[in-house]
Amino acid sequence: MPLILFTGGGVTYYLTPSRYESTVVFEYLSKRPPNEADALLKSRNVIGPAITHLSLTERSGMTPTA
Repeated sequence: MPLILFTGGGVTYYLTPSRYESTVVFEYLSKRPPNEADALLKSRNVIGPAITHLSLTERSGMTPTA
C-alpha cells in the first residue's frame, strides 16, 4: 500500500505544471531611495530593454508577454 501511494504521489507531482523563477542579487550604489529603485527595476521600461539586450527570449525559446 505505501508503494502505491508513493508512486501515485510521484506521478501527480511529475505531471503537475510548475513555474520557473530566478533571482538576482546586486549591490545598489545609487542615491535614490530604495523603494523608488525597486519600482524602477520592476517597471516594464527597465525589464523590456534588459530582456532585449540580453536576448533572453531567443535563448529560452519563449515569447515575451504583455
